[in-house]
Amino acid sequence: TAARGGAGAKAEAQVAADQQRADTLVAQYKTEHDAYAVLSASNYGLDGASNGEAPTGGADAALVPVIRQCVAEVSWQYCSAELKRTGKAEAYCNVLQNCYAHDFEPEECRPATCPLNERGCDFASICMHPEILEEYMAETAQTAPAAAGAA
Repeated sequence: TAARGGAGAKAEAQVAADQQRADTLVAQYKTEHDAYAVLSASNYGLDGASNGEAPTGGADAALVPVIRQCVAEVSWQYCSAELKRTGKAEAYCNVLQNCYAHDFEPEECRPATCPLNERGCDFASICMHPEILEEYMAETAQTAPAAAGAA
């Protein structure tokens, strides 16, 4: 029983640490942009729909896959933290993993606006911050040559 109590306390501490990290990121990088709306305006970068024109929010076609990757990861972090914290998930959280696995092609994966509650949408908005985008672009540049070499 003592081991179970220790594990529970450790899990609670991890949830608190995850929440604090998310709050810090939101405080530092939150934007007024709805990252999901920006993706929607470019059809999530599918079917060449963004055709090089800047969709709402100022993202150009080259940024759409970067924004999509960030939104998927940040939304998943939010959903995981909420599930740990509350024991239940928002509706979109239940389809997010499938959406990511299928590159957001299913219609249910491409909401016109942020499908999460305000806290989740604030967290997803960090994906529109220039410093966050630069970080994701740098990650993409580092992994792209390795992936190409492996093919």
